Amino acid sequence: MDGRRYTGVQNYLKKKEYIINSDIASEIVNVLSEMVISNDDNESSIFAVRMVRAIKLFYYDNKKFDVDVFKEMSKQKMLKVYGSESEQLDYLTKLYNRFQTIVNKRKRSKALK
Repeated sequence: MDGRRYTGVQNYLKKKEYIINSDIASEIVNVLSEMVISNDDNESSIFAVRMVRAIKLFYYDNKKFDVDVFKEMSKQKMLKVYGSESEQLDYLTKLYNRFQTIVNKRKRSKALK
């Protein structure tokens, strides 16, 4: 569904009052796929509902989405699935910010070479 919300999905589906933003959906699936490719040894499922919803919320909240950062988080085996979506989103946001610095430094050093 388009937008940040994900509650009441069944009602929107029954009433046929939903809009799907395929560009954002493709971006989220792309990130999840890259995370799986980066590390197929993840202890928890990257495609778990809480993870997918948290990444969607992260996308809408931050308006920034660097696939390389998520790939690096996956390579370092830092991804975990939490019991609630709010905990999952908090964890992803903190982790993303930490790894964004690392990835940006790496990109700058490669650009200088």
